[in-house]
Amino acid sequence: MKRISSLVAAIGLLAIMAAGCSRDPGPLATGGTATDDYAKIDLNREFGGLTATDEEAAFADDEMMRALAGSDLEGSDDPLAMHPEVVRLDRMGHDGMAVPDSLRPRQTFVRLRWGHLNGPVDSLDAEAVCERTDWSGTLRVDRGLLVVRRVLAFERPADHLVLPRLDGGTVALVSHTGCGHDGLVLQVLERPAALADSARTDGPNLLHIDLGPYSASFDLAELATIDDVVEVDAGGNSFQLTGLRPGRPDACPSGFLSGRYRPVPADRPDTLSGGERTRLGGYTGMWRELDGRVHGFVRGAYGVNDAGERVFVGKVIGPRGHFRGLIRGTWEPGAREGDLARFSGRWFNAAGTVEGVLAGDGHPVEGVPGGWFGGRWSTLCDEQAAESVN
Repeated sequence: MKRISSLVAAIGLLAIMAAGCSRDPGPLATGGTATDDYAKIDLNREFGGLTATDEEAAFADDEMMRALAGSDLEGSDDPLAMHPEVVRLDRMGHDGMAVPDSLRPRQTFVRLRWGHLNGPVDSLDAEAVCERTDWSGTLRVDRGLLVVRRVLAFERPADHLVLPRLDGGTVALVSHTGCGHDGLVLQVLERPAALADSARTDGPNLLHIDLGPYSASFDLAELATIDDVVEVDAGGNSFQLTGLRPGRPDACPSGFLSGRYRPVPADRPDTLSGGERTRLGGYTGMWRELDGRVHGFVRGAYGVNDAGERVFVGKVIGPRGHFRGLIRGTWEPGAREGDLARFSGRWFNAAGTVEGVLAGDGHPVEGVPGGWFGGRWSTLCDEQAAESVN
């Protein structure tokens, strides 16, 4: 069974204030280490009663702690990442205020996972027996440079990038999965119009994916808004693709998130004040930056309050537990009782100011309660990224 790198993408720099942001009316308790009880979240209160306080590292969650430790093994060995042109274009893309738009490259980040997408832990179904699947193949863009920024759950050296690279726009890899998954975080750098080869700029720029049993092509302009999971075969294999195009990564962070959700057991409902509504489930996960580096954790709950509203709340912390933000939003139910099909919301700093948005989808796992979720986040000041998230 493959060792799973934990999911969920990174948060960063929540102290950046978005001009014209709205204010949350509820008072926030601040300072010190939290005494928040995640088993007794009250969805009738702002943020479920969670406070703007620090937590233990990774919420003292053993699986998340192992995932954080395992993230050190996710570094990419793609030599193109250190190529002078890639370094120059990447710097130009991040120095948004210093470089004219006509000279800035266009960046698209893509998070890919393939195999049995059970979530952060393979042991959700420890007795499963899975056929070995060969995903070896290529990824290619018509124009620009394709850089591997992160590898996810590769069992090296068996799973690896094929080096030397065929060219700057093509990545070849060897990947095999059993009951686990593999994945990559890619950065596509499209040269600015002033530097591009004009003979190759006609028509859409496509990302071509040809990995074992899965093949598809995506227009990069559309890929920036895609967050989808496709079933590949009857043996339980799926392919996940999530794109995001930042507008101002220099000052306004954005990225990916994922983790696990679990309904509250039917014989142990958490009664809310009012006595008639119950918390349906809880969730825990990780945030990743655009390049896939882990930079935070999230924990919270979803359910229905006494007004009959579906409420989604949570807290975001840094890798070692320092407070980042509080979340409030809405969710949509899945086909099974207690399942989380879709969520969206905003996060707030300790002063009650809206900092950014997040959204994603839940995916149930057959034979076990709950499942896993994936999505994206962005600070409000990057309007382009925030629009993609929403």
